[in-house]
Amino acid sequence: SEPSRHAAVASITVDGWEPSEFGTTLDSAFDIACRTGLHCSPEACQALGAFPGGTVRFSPGYWTTPDEIDRAIEAIRELARSPLTMTS
Repeated sequence: SEPSRHAAVASITVDGWEPSEFGTTLDSAFDIACRTGLHCSPEACQALGAFPGGTVRFSPGYWTTPDEIDRAIEAIRELARSPLTMTS
């Protein structure tokens, strides 16, 4: 496959947000797909300080466009500026 079309998987946490709520909001408000949780790696999440909530994971595919990635980044920035107040 074409190396210029490869993208890394990215996992994030956002201060003021539980990963599950962040992912749900990305989906419902921005139509951005992501996965949340421990991703079958609770030990890795624990080592990263993301336990028990886990992370928000993005895995762009071959058909993901640069514009879609830019839109996801802007949505993340927007949500990060207005943290959810009900985090645990």
